[in-house]
Amino acid sequence: MMRAGTCVEHVLSQPAEDDGAFVVRIDEPPAKPAPVHIEPAQRPPLLRLRHALRIAVGKRLQFAPEFGPRGVLGAASVRVVRCGAPPLRGEWWATDQFQVVAEAYRHNFGHGRIRDGRSQLCMYRRGKKVVDAWGDSLGADESYSGDSLQAVFSCSKVMCAIVFGWLRDRGHIDYDAKVCTYWREFAAGGKEDITVQDLLKHDGGIPWLDDKVPSELTVGTERLDELAALLAAQTRIFPPGKRVYHAVIQGPLLNELCRRADPRRRTIAQVLSDEIAQPLGIDVYLSLRDDQDGRLATSYTPSDLWAKYNLLAPYAATKCFLGTDQAGAGLSEMIANQSDLDSLYNKASRPVARDEDASSDEQRRRFINTPALCASNGMANARGLAKLGAMIVNGGEVDGVRILRRSTVREMCSTLDVRPDAFFGNADMGWTRGGFCARGARAACGAWRGDPAACGAWRG
Repeated sequence: MMRAGTCVEHVLSQPAEDDGAFVVRIDEPPAKPAPVHIEPAQRPPLLRLRHALRIAVGKRLQFAPEFGPRGVLGAASVRVVRCGAPPLRGEWWATDQFQVVAEAYRHNFGHGRIRDGRSQLCMYRRGKKVVDAWGDSLGADESYSGDSLQAVFSCSKVMCAIVFGWLRDRGHIDYDAKVCTYWREFAAGGKEDITVQDLLKHDGGIPWLDDKVPSELTVGTERLDELAALLAAQTRIFPPGKRVYHAVIQGPLLNELCRRADPRRRTIAQVLSDEIAQPLGIDVYLSLRDDQDGRLATSYTPSDLWAKYNLLAPYAATKCFLGTDQAGAGLSEMIANQSDLDSLYNKASRPVARDEDASSDEQRRRFINTPALCASNGMANARGLAKLGAMIVNGGEVDGVRILRRSTVREMCSTLDVRPDAFFGNADMGWTRGGFCARGARAACGAWRGDPAACGAWRG
């Protein structure tokens, strides 16, 4: 067990001459046992099956059971690890009270769902950091660390909501005001009654445009006026009261609204950097400069089968879908919609045209410099996201730096509105007045619970 305030590096596997060999390592006690080689014929049946399957499919299968305290070797904990696998690099810091969390996170790399990957974990409690850990078992390079940036996708919506909280705090915007109050052209196409709150809560009724947005309009800031004209001309697709998750298009809508409301006509990315990230000293971005490209770690797209597993496994374990207490609501429909290019799910997920001829380097360059897509293209590390969340949970202040007034945070987290969302197969989705998500009627985040500031379980 590590001590609080220390960082340790843990290696899961050790090299061996035989690629098919297995090593049984005893973690406790003795502290540093000599590796024991097990001949194939002497392996337990479960391990022989795993070895046969690995040969049959032609790739490494990461099966690593761990026997309990009364298992094969008595009080020892046994791990079966494939020899020659990339070593696990990482740091696992935690306070005394939360060491078990850091240890469980580290354990996941060898035995859980992060077997071949890299990730970060950071937690705050009552405004103080209690866990700061990261791990990398890919073995591709050694540049990844706890400071590395990662694409955080829809966590970007939290950043947008906090920027609008800042605009509200400074009196630049009103959640109940109509969008056309700030953006006159937006009233066209039946959108005159859409409020700021509607856009934040995905009730605007325009989760995509009739024609895909040209990708060049989203790169940089030079053509944002052209993009704004496209958005303003779009006719409302869904009627008032119909909730459809604006997976990507929420970014351009909120970004233009921010430019109209902010006295300096800044983008959401600029406000986030100037007014929130820099004062807090955190790494959260909605756009990067070209010279910062090296800080962004490569993301790997999972297979369709793995994506479906990540939807099915939580439901199988909890009998809930997206936090709702509707057993399996929308699950099969959402899975089916992923393979239908004309489905509502795919239209809302891919409203921007993609240049198939662009190289991977060009696509990466566009990704890091698309401030208009601020609801989906965020980049951050766990330390930055955790401190940003701690600022909200702690009433607008963390580490002695106040970003928002308590009253503003209270308003942002109030009035949870739960409705079926067509994007998620009509499963219940809840959003607060300020645009924080609380999935389902029994969700565990998003609703204000009093003083001191906290985003907690809805009790309305």
